[in-house]
Amino acid sequence: MKIIKKEGKMDQKDQNLYMNDVMTIEEAMEYLRMTRKTLLKLSGEGKIDGAVKIGKQWRYSRRRLFEMIEGKSA
Repeated sequence: MKIIKKEGKMDQKDQNLYMNDVMTIEEAMEYLRMTRKTLLKLSGEGKIDGAVKIGKQWRYSRRRLFEMIEGKSA
């Protein structure tokens, strides 16, 4: 998914996609019903699809987490 335009700014459509898809660690914890410790451990091990570390903070793709859950339950 392309988010940043050449000028480095997002248009309204891209902002909406970003805001709806990207979750903080707190949102991902609630979504996955996991403790912070477990989520950080699995994210650091590369076991959480859609987990990206930006600086010291983790961000999670809602779409990728959903796909990961659906793939494991199928």
